[in-house]
Amino acid sequence: MVKLIGYDERVEALRPLYRGYSIAQHWLSKPWLNDLIATLVRGSPYTLTQLEAIMNETRNPREVFSVEGVWKMLTR
Repeated sequence: MVKLIGYDERVEALRPLYRGYSIAQHWLSKPWLNDLIATLVRGSPYTLTQLEAIMNETRNPREVFSVEGVWKMLTR
C-alpha cells in the first residue's frame, strides 16, 4: 500500500476552510440573503472587499458569514 507523505496533514489544514465554505453555502442557499448581499455589495466597499477576499481565498468564509460578519456588512 502506498502512503502519501503529508496527505493527512494537508487534509487537516483544509478542514477549517471547508467548514467555512460549508457555512457560506448554507447562508447563501437562502434567496433573501442573496438579494440582501447583492444590495449591500452595490453600496458597500467593505462588503465587496470581504466577498472578493473569499473568492481570492485570502479570507475564511466562516468569518464573513458569521453573525458578527454579516452584522459588519450591514453596518459598514
